[in-house]
Amino acid sequence: MLQIFTVMLPHDRQYSIHIMKFARLLQYITPHRVTLLLVLVLLIADSLAALTQPWIAGKLASAALDGGGGNDLVRIQQVLLLWLGLITVKSILNFCASYLVGTTGEKMSARLRKRVYEHIQVPFPDHGNYASGNRFIMPGQEDGRWIPDFFQALAG
Repeated sequence: MLQIFTVMLPHDRQYSIHIMKFARLLQYITPHRVTLLLVLVLLIADSLAALTQPWIAGKLASAALDGGGGNDLVRIQQVLLLWLGLITVKSILNFCASYLVGTTGEKMSARLRKRVYEHIQVPFPDHGNYASGNRFIMPGQEDGRWIPDFFQALAG
């Protein structure tokens, strides 16, 4: 994959370094490509829903102002219900996209942390079993028992 990008760009050293960095980051993104594609679809649908709001506002204005002074309350009610439905759909799409981005980012972050700890080869107990922020350290749990081992591993 790296050769494909290098062929497309000029053979300058600066471009090659950027492409190599991108290729290294790509290995962390590709396991989640389906989820990220779903996020992209959700964000596009959210944007389309946001673009229809001025159209609905125009329909509401025409329903309120048409008829020469007599307001069509049934039509106004229908437009308002349509607008409420659109806002509800837009909120659901936005929540789903935010949730997927958050969980996927947490998984990618955990994978990077695990790789860093494996690379430095320091004995951190349970570092890969918990997502960040999911574990409380209570007094008396003796979670600091690995700290002397950490410094011994660095010194030795």
